Amino acid sequence: VFWQNYLLDKKFWKKDSTGITIEAPRKAKEFDRSFIRVYASNGVGLSNEILVPLEDGKVLKDPAKLTRNDREATVMYFLMVDRFKNGNPGNDAPVKDPEIDPKVNYMGGDLAGVMRAVEDGYFTDLGVNTLWISPITQNPKTGFVEYPAPHRKFSGYHGYWPLTLTTVDPRYGTPDELRKLVKEAHSDNINVILDFVSHHVHQDYAGLKAHPDWITNLDLPGKRKNIRLWDEQRLTTWFDIFLPTLDLSKPAVANMMADSATF
Repeated sequence: VFWQNYLLDKKFWKKDSTGITIEAPRKAKEFDRSFIRVYASNGVGLSNEILVPLEDGKVLKDPAKLTRNDREATVMYFLMVDRFKNGNPGNDAPVKDPEIDPKVNYMGGDLAGVMRAVEDGYFTDLGVNTLWISPITQNPKTGFVEYPAPHRKFSGYHGYWPLTLTTVDPRYGTPDELRKLVKEAHSDNINVILDFVSHHVHQDYAGLKAHPDWITNLDLPGKRKNIRLWDEQRLTTWFDIFLPTLDLSKPAVANMMADSATF
């Protein structure tokens, strides 16, 4: 038994023929909201977690009183913007390249589509109170070929090839649409978490022209490429030859990324 991640010893709980009784610590009365987590185990294994919300130290019996600020009670839904819902066909702009399979090209999903789902109560009906949405910063308008075999060509429909860190890709919508989405979600008791790419940038990211030293080494001894070496070069390896990894050990790089994330 844990209260606010503090392990409670046996003086806080007892087991008898009627079941298990847990007493909340007196200090819980000082908290508008706190949580008890309970686990049980036997010879088969460990149980699922039981999460018990407290209000002023007493069990909160009405789940409607839980809000989006109760992080421990978060029910999260991840969505990839381009693949979720096309709310505005007017901003559709797939890459015009026959070498890109339609399945890895832009399909038109956008912030307007996410907004429509929020307004329709789609997420609320699912019991969701937090949206985690894929990156929406500007990505390339052309396709790129992967370095490892079989050398397929992709678009950046997923949003993980950032050309910028602080502008919205028009294929997803506008800054105003993002602000309206967040406002509407909050009014419906839903958090919005924006996926932010902080590990790498696209090779055409403008900052690299002025600061080519901001990235890790692509070429390793023995003419090896530092690409997808997840075990050997976990902190420095590149996803692909056109996606240089940022050297976050350099304060200037870390500060730049932190500033962009805050923006």
